[in-house]
Amino acid sequence: MNIIIFGVGEFYRKRKDDINKFIETDNIVAFLDNKVKAEENFEGVKIYNPSNTIKLSFDKIILMSIYKDAMRKQLLSLGIENGKILSWEQYKCSKLSGQLQLYIGNTENNGKKVLVVARHLDYTGSSMTAIYVVQALKDRGYDVWIAVPTIEDSMLIEIQGWGINVAVCPSFPYIGVNDLYLVKKFDVIFINTFPMIECALRINKVKPVLWWIHEAREVYPTTVQDLNRERSSYTFDNIRIFAVSDIAKRNFNHYFPDTVQNTMSYGIPDEKVDMVEREERRLVFAIIAGICPLKAQDVFLRAVSLLDKEEQSKLSLWLIGGIGEDVYSKKIKTMVHELKNAKIWGTLTRQELSDAYSQIDVVVCPSWEETMSLALTEGMMHGKVCISSDYTGMAEYIVHGKNGFLFRRGDVAGLAQLMRHILRNRNNLSAIKREARRTYEENFSMETFGMRLEAELKKTEEMYYFRKNEVREA
Repeated sequence: MNIIIFGVGEFYRKRKDDINKFIETDNIVAFLDNKVKAEENFEGVKIYNPSNTIKLSFDKIILMSIYKDAMRKQLLSLGIENGKILSWEQYKCSKLSGQLQLYIGNTENNGKKVLVVARHLDYTGSSMTAIYVVQALKDRGYDVWIAVPTIEDSMLIEIQGWGINVAVCPSFPYIGVNDLYLVKKFDVIFINTFPMIECALRINKVKPVLWWIHEAREVYPTTVQDLNRERSSYTFDNIRIFAVSDIAKRNFNHYFPDTVQNTMSYGIPDEKVDMVEREERRLVFAIIAGICPLKAQDVFLRAVSLLDKEEQSKLSLWLIGGIGEDVYSKKIKTMVHELKNAKIWGTLTRQELSDAYSQIDVVVCPSWEETMSLALTEGMMHGKVCISSDYTGMAEYIVHGKNGFLFRRGDVAGLAQLMRHILRNRNNLSAIKREARRTYEENFSMETFGMRLEAELKKTEEMYYFRKNEVREA
């Protein structure tokens, strides 16, 4: 295959070794870069301005930049077919098709075989909910595997200890023919998250698919842009799709109107709950989420700064979650440094997080958008006081002042007022904590979740084979 590389900056340089592995079967006929004005030589090959692309003979153009959306639009404006444009992720996945690594955690269950497909496994909410799907089905006697393109080493070790079988499939989500032999060994496929859309559409051709959507609106543009066909050509008639909340449903339907009708919340494993009131000490307010603008850690820290010095002295602030070196992360580090009693913990393992909950008093989710919030669900399970912005999926389960507190997203003063109320009434919150625990028991227990999952998987199989027989008879 003759390919053109578009982009020769840092993104390209960091992946050059991988590219060299792939070009054994492909031929780089040219490079493109917007900084090039006239034809030049680059690594023994001609490099051109993209305006000259139409004159070149090639099979695919590979986008080597974080600005792939803008690059794709530029090429489309020059008359290049969308089907000839691949992101680096698409190209890499196509070259890794059929390469599997299997990690056996459990061989005991002999029930119906289910494959759970996820985007990545780490300690974030969508990853954990996928793992809880596996655990809920294992508890009901299913033979379950989870398949992912990537997994953090610490997570792999941890979930193998939980008896979970893992298949690392680096070509996902752009699954190729060589990967379908794994899929065909299962009775039904459970696909987690919207970015796995290509898996849903391709696997559906050979097996029943139940697809579970979690994503915030900001996730969609890049994924949709990578689709190598018009949105109007996508049909989901033979896939059962559920969203984790009404917010997640609205986000999907914004791009694919009137497609998702149903919601299905998750379940989380129960842990030992310590409902004993603490002696007088600082109250620990915690956000449990990776540091990024969507999670609004800055709103939380600005709210704290509105409290007076005496109020601030009565609380501790914990930020638990991964943090990088981007502009927003640096801003948060500066804000934390300027506040007393604030600490960034970074990413914690599940055991470390469970231990942390024993010290946390208030779980805060100030996100601008959160389709559910696993942290709030876990907070309720642990019987904690929970504060949520009004644009989370969990807000649907919170009755303000009864089992938690709500504030308008972005309302720094409103959040500060709630924190002040909790500090002043710290000895009168037992009823709210009990109601929070009750909310978990009634809506998010693993037993309830497992029953819902089993029922929906059975319906998914029935629908798939009913429609398949309809086509055969026609």
